[in-house]
Amino acid sequence: MKNFLMFDFMISPWIIRILYFLAQLYILFLVFFAIVDPEEFSMAPIFTRSLLTNFIILIILSLATRLFFELLMVQFKIAENTSQLKEGNKA
Repeated sequence: MKNFLMFDFMISPWIIRILYFLAQLYILFLVFFAIVDPEEFSMAPIFTRSLLTNFIILIILSLATRLFFELLMVQFKIAENTSQLKEGNKA
């Protein structure tokens, strides 16, 4: 409890992981429904009737989402490694 109150334990990385999986599910369902019912997604010009094009869009959106969330996680990994170095220098 002390670690939580003193901000030694970060909850943001867990929230980022959950948001990442939710974003990936959203992308998967979005592309799936664009393939199943293309008329519903006619207002989104990125989606087409082509299965191959929608599959490529799925891959690109998934990679872009992964890169975005990795950049967020890098900040927390740097903070974690810095605190470990700080604790190692105290000993």
